[in-house]
Amino acid sequence: MSSEGSAQLSCDLADLQQCLSLGQLSQEEHDDLRRQALEGFARRLQRCCRSCSGRQPGTSCCAGGSAAAQEAPAAGQAWPAQGEVPPEAPLEAQPSLHAQLSARRLRQSTTLPSEGDGIRHSESNFWCKWIRRRSVANAKQERQSLDKATVNDIIDVTAGRLDEIFDRFDSDQDGRLDIAELRAALASQGFNIDQDACTRELANHVYEMSGQAPMDKVTVREFDTMMTRLRLAELFTPHAGIFQWTQYDGPTTSPVSCCDYNHNLVQLHHNIGELPEFFFGCCRPLVEPQPTHDGKMDASLIVRWVHMDAFRGIDRLRLLRLAVKYHLHPVHMDVVLENRSPSKFECCDKYYFISVDILTLAQGDAHGKASGRVRIHRSHVSIFLSGSSDWDTLLTMHQNRPDESSWLAMWRRGKREEVVDPARDVWDAVRKALQQHPPRRVRE
Repeated sequence: MSSEGSAQLSCDLADLQQCLSLGQLSQEEHDDLRRQALEGFARRLQRCCRSCSGRQPGTSCCAGGSAAAQEAPAAGQAWPAQGEVPPEAPLEAQPSLHAQLSARRLRQSTTLPSEGDGIRHSESNFWCKWIRRRSVANAKQERQSLDKATVNDIIDVTAGRLDEIFDRFDSDQDGRLDIAELRAALASQGFNIDQDACTRELANHVYEMSGQAPMDKVTVREFDTMMTRLRLAELFTPHAGIFQWTQYDGPTTSPVSCCDYNHNLVQLHHNIGELPEFFFGCCRPLVEPQPTHDGKMDASLIVRWVHMDAFRGIDRLRLLRLAVKYHLHPVHMDVVLENRSPSKFECCDKYYFISVDILTLAQGDAHGKASGRVRIHRSHVSIFLSGSSDWDTLLTMHQNRPDESSWLAMWRRGKREEVVDPARDVWDAVRKALQQHPPRRVRE
């Protein structure tokens, strides 16, 4: 038995723990399935040791390799004494953990690399390397800081903006850009290409991505893909491009998580803010078609939920990456950065935007000191619903909103009357507190 068996056992146990944390399995079901998985691995481990004469457990033939695999021999040693499972029991007597989770429609994704991950990784490498080569060729070009660049210049890759650029350089109005027109359109956005061969290289790569034969002209769809990939490559390539992208020092301030799910599959991705594979590819899991009542095969729709936890502060770099990937409008990005907008609902080109205030009860003051008083804590959630026409993508951003920075507090401060005598106002407040019955200190 090679180390692949122990790796698969670790993946199965991780999937089982994920089902328990999601509430899809009870604690008893989790313990029973975990015991069966460990006993099955221990049975195979014993047979492997018996078939390999002269070898002891722990050698290269039966190496466990993982903490989960080391628990299996301890579970298997109790069989001869208890007589529950004989050592020579057939391996097919108990279905695998993967089959049991599939039967329950709770199959989780494994952490083993797949072919699609390699494709997405090579896709990100192509665009990032192209940006680095262009940056070396234009090393004398003046760089623009992220804080000084306007929002429209950085993240506006919406459909309306790209259609405007495409129509401006489509001189013959045939709905396609030739290599010269494409080169001029990219130069207007800061991507200065010296040779037509480099421009043709980008066009051919975009056509290969869509499975089409290379052509000398690109449509607005290929131009959209090209601009999106180039902007993402700038955001993932420090000291390259026309902008200087820098991150905050210290720990991650805005972790990004992703969950792909439907009625029979759940796939979680944690800390994807620094993974180019996520932004350059769809990363959707492959769904096995399920038979319906009429005998037909139905492939269920996968819903993606991407969440940014910006409660400790917004990471502008990761926010811009999400804005480019999902073609979010700069106006809504300003709303997220300002964090002062009231609750509202708006419809953009290809997505819906929802801004909602969340009021919760908390104990303690705004600085985290427990004062024994109950107060109202205000936070904010920005919701983007995209993926037309199925609307299968949900993007949320959770931010902390102190009382002094909220729109309601600003309105109250604007309506507050000016104090004529500040000293008198203070003494009036003290007198009112002392005359209050019961006294404030006793009440608190």
